Amino acid sequence: MPFLSMACVFASILSFGIGPAGVTAVIPSEIFDQTARPAAYMINGSLFWINLILIGMTFPFIVEGLRSFCYVPFLSFSFFTAIFIGFFLPETKGKTFLEISRKFQSLNFNGLLNRPSSL
Repeated sequence: MPFLSMACVFASILSFGIGPAGVTAVIPSEIFDQTARPAAYMINGSLFWINLILIGMTFPFIVEGLRSFCYVPFLSFSFFTAIFIGFFLPETKGKTFLEISRKFQSLNFNGLLNRPSSL
């Protein structure tokens, strides 16, 4: 049974990788300019696969501890991620890169850019 469980976890990871995982590769091209894009792709891909490995390795222990409620951590994480994206990720459809950059600049660095330098 443990081998079947791990096989199902890896099958789930593989099916996710073939399906909706492709969307995660589009995000760095939307929010980074051309000079930072390669680094963003590298960091994004590394974090993506590290998280998949961590979930794949810890899922059997989560099932053992939570039994039939093993979906609760993933459901809560998905819920809070959707809330975060809804509030903090600006709409990019039909906007130029400069408009998107200005929106991120106003969201992330508004207080830092108005502060005088300490030099």
